[in-house]
Amino acid sequence: MRLIKKGFSMNMLTRVVMTVVAAATAVLATGCQQTVRGWKGDLVITPDASLRDSSGKMPPVEVDVVAINETDEMVRSYPVDNWFSGEDKQRASCAPYTKSLAFGPGAEGAVVISKSDPIWKKWEERGYKDLVVFATARSMKASPGGFDGRRKVIPLTNDKWDVGQINFEVKSSGVECPTPMKLQK
Repeated sequence: MRLIKKGFSMNMLTRVVMTVVAAATAVLATGCQQTVRGWKGDLVITPDASLRDSSGKMPPVEVDVVAINETDEMVRSYPVDNWFSGEDKQRASCAPYTKSLAFGPGAEGAVVISKSDPIWKKWEERGYKDLVVFATARSMKASPGGFDGRRKVIPLTNDKWDVGQINFEVKSSGVECPTPMKLQK
């Protein structure tokens, strides 16, 4: 109350207090925001039994895992048949930051791209934000209507995942990611 007598009005005191509270709230809100950066963990790619032929054999299955940044927009929607055509320039240009996997007779189990795999360093250098998984096999066909299940694109940032491992299943119907993303608030 002594401040009021020395020339401070109650209105001025209220403004000072409100300004201090607003500044403190801004500082706290900024400190609580999560920095979005690339997620890093193990990626597990598993060929599904639906890929097997009528005799139960696993045909050759090719899978390419590519982490992309904002400038790689074309890769996100690139045609799978072109990607695996044999002499594709887009695939060749992405080769330095692509992890290629092969499944088939004798190589039918899951493959883990561990968080310590050197490919993560290449992806980090490029500033990755998304992951594209391309897959092809004789038993896999493009879906009608433009959607191609043989290509799966997921965000690969820490605000989307709170797990240490993301799983992918390569099926005759396409690539699936059964690992649930983080619930958004």
